[in-house]
Amino acid sequence: MTDIGTRIKNRLDEIGMSQSELARQSGKSQSSINVIIAGRVKNPGGVENIAKPLGVSVNWLLGIDIEKPANNIKVVQAVKMGRPVNKATISRDFIPIKAIAAGDLMSGKALPTKDIGRIPWPPTFMGMEDVYSVFISGDSMSPAFNNKDIALISPYLPYGKGDIVVFVEKHSDHLNEKMSIKQFGGTEGGMTTFTQLNPNILIRIPTNKILYIHKILSHREIIGL
Repeated sequence: MTDIGTRIKNRLDEIGMSQSELARQSGKSQSSINVIIAGRVKNPGGVENIAKPLGVSVNWLLGIDIEKPANNIKVVQAVKMGRPVNKATISRDFIPIKAIAAGDLMSGKALPTKDIGRIPWPPTFMGMEDVYSVFISGDSMSPAFNNKDIALISPYLPYGKGDIVVFVEKHSDHLNEKMSIKQFGGTEGGMTTFTQLNPNILIRIPTNKILYIHKILSHREIIGL
């Protein structure tokens, strides 16, 4: 039986709706939609709010009804970054450089309040949502990433053990929140583990102290394989 995340993803593709637009119309955060689609939440709450903008029944999303809904929805996308998203011209857009991700947790760079640059949007990223990039500071994640490299990041793709990710720890003062790059190890017992590659160090952080974790795109994902 197809899980709810797969049904949501397939329905979004059918009606041409983005994950960010579904989040807006359903009243959920983008991160919540992301984890549901990734299959990390098996029984999410508020399914009726997700079903409505998709034009399907709750029972269909849950796999109780097998009848496929008619594709009769007219999708009006929200304005993003001051202009409507036009997927026909997305290859002429730019990927924003959001921050500097530090390999060393002790010298993490404070998140800037606005983009610090931009790079051309690769043609292989057609259809991908909200991709952004960061500068890498330091060589502690070498040879995967070296000082001054640029990493491309998706906030929606699922990540797993062994993936290189960026993450931000919560801080009482938002201006002091810092981004770091590490290898994801897993989450267990309220702790999330990461590995630094150079030198090899295991790092454990309380999961409730992490604001978000985003996957850095692999070479295969970047070239479209």
